[in-house]
Amino acid sequence: MGSDVNKHDYIRQKMREVGRLLLEARKITRLRSMVDFIIPANFKQVISAVKVVSGYDEEKNCYRIPSLALKLGHSLNKICSIVESNAMMYGDHQRAECARDFRKIHQKHKQFLSKLRNCPSAKSYSALAKVTLTQVILFNRRREGEVSRMLLAAFKSRDSSELHEDLAICLSEFERKLCLHFTRVEIRGKRGRKVPVLLKPSMVSAMELLVETREVCEVPAENPFLFARSGAMSAYRGGECIYRAAQECGIKNPEALSSTKLRKHIATMSKILNLDENEADQLADFLGHDIRIHRQYYRLPEGTLQLAKMSKVLLAMEKGTLSDFKGKTLDEIEIDPNEQFEPLVNDMSSDEEDCSDPSQSASPEETAQLSGSQKDQSSLKAPKRKWEDIEVKAIERHMMRFIKTCKVPGKQDCERCIEAEPEALKERTWTGLKNYVLKQDHNSQKKGCFVAV
Repeated sequence: MGSDVNKHDYIRQKMREVGRLLLEARKITRLRSMVDFIIPANFKQVISAVKVVSGYDEEKNCYRIPSLALKLGHSLNKICSIVESNAMMYGDHQRAECARDFRKIHQKHKQFLSKLRNCPSAKSYSALAKVTLTQVILFNRRREGEVSRMLLAAFKSRDSSELHEDLAICLSEFERKLCLHFTRVEIRGKRGRKVPVLLKPSMVSAMELLVETREVCEVPAENPFLFARSGAMSAYRGGECIYRAAQECGIKNPEALSSTKLRKHIATMSKILNLDENEADQLADFLGHDIRIHRQYYRLPEGTLQLAKMSKVLLAMEKGTLSDFKGKTLDEIEIDPNEQFEPLVNDMSSDEEDCSDPSQSASPEETAQLSGSQKDQSSLKAPKRKWEDIEVKAIERHMMRFIKTCKVPGKQDCERCIEAEPEALKERTWTGLKNYVLKQDHNSQKKGCFVAV
């Protein structure tokens, strides 16, 4: 990434993280260089150093900075690949083998995937099915019974079509990438309702391999389940798979890691996000919770909406970085779907400055409550200037997605528009642009469009 100036801050951050890990390891372990970290015999020492850097509390059994521990894990995996490549180039086969052994310890899922592909058997099939089932349940925070009983037909009939242009225009560039990155499968949930499951590419690859090797691994053709047992008509139980994985990880209370408690966890953690009622309904609907009041409004098709919005929450939960987005809405959360990512902290401070016209900056309900005298007084203080055609066209070139989706732009969005059209908008402020778009939103609301302020 060195050739990209915009990524230099990211590079510096990663170097600081790994540097702190190395300095701490030199204090408490025998590790002296990053090459020492990828020796399998030193794995426990690596874990000790990561715990110290991330502020692990033995008594409370929790991390002060859990996201740092996860990021260091990803960085160590990349370092392992670098060491292995260098060792192979210089003919150091022993060091290359050490790197491969370290990766086997670090990546259990890929090991089972490779084993089933190269040497299919009932045992290797069972191992991959269990670990994949566990990953899908943990990532989606889904009820373990729902995922366990996922039908083979449901997986085969998953929607793999490209995102339609008419829908793409209503999503941000980041959300469009998420729709291409994730796959959505509909399964039968509680009380027979339809519930979605989002799959990462690695999960899809593993599940496709399970389907391909069913016959050779002695899975009955009549077994309707995707996570089917060899030689039986039943499926693996997700609860047992999670419990066994928790035990193998060596955690103190494996029974505390269950699908029910994970669902309560994401519901509780979502409270720190600044979700409006619409977004809270989306999250509740995705998790399969009852919604007492369903708001009627125009929205994207359910599948596209869940791919674009819910995958961001699930990624943040998996990476342990949900707390980094405290106070943000779903639209403001930005996460790279790849393993290396930087939480984007946007300055959505569109409400930091008072608008010249309160009737424009207020919500529709607040505007209706303004008295006539208040509106007249506001107009005297800040007389309105008519928007010229050249200004309107400049705004529509850059802000049409906000107008079409009835969303209020933030300060940065307005400032970027002004910077892109310096001549046409030289006499306008970012608050003026925001109020103009808001006014268009209000006009759209009268026509039946939902305004998310």
